[in-house]
Amino acid sequence: MLTPMATAALRHHVRVEGEFFRMPLKHVWDRAKQEMELITIGPDATGKHDFTFTLFIAFNEIPIVDGQPVDRVLNELARVVERILLALEAETRRLFPNAFS
Repeated sequence: MLTPMATAALRHHVRVEGEFFRMPLKHVWDRAKQEMELITIGPDATGKHDFTFTLFIAFNEIPIVDGQPVDRVLNELARVVERILLALEAETRRLFPNAFS
């Protein structure tokens, strides 16, 4: 139900020499392969690099939250539960004002 996703991939100070280097401009999660290509470097490639990748965990195969970050969904659900509990408490206090003395 959970899957890794990329939210951003940034390139900083990249210098690579050698036969092969590839870094997609857009990093996309391949659900079929359960993978994401970040960088492909050939065996003879050398150089200096400073990469920063930001990843997050997202829900998968749940239509209403598919692809949404887990923390965002769970935080929203917690806010809904809190609103419900506060409303229940307020209604209970209204109906039974002496019960909380």
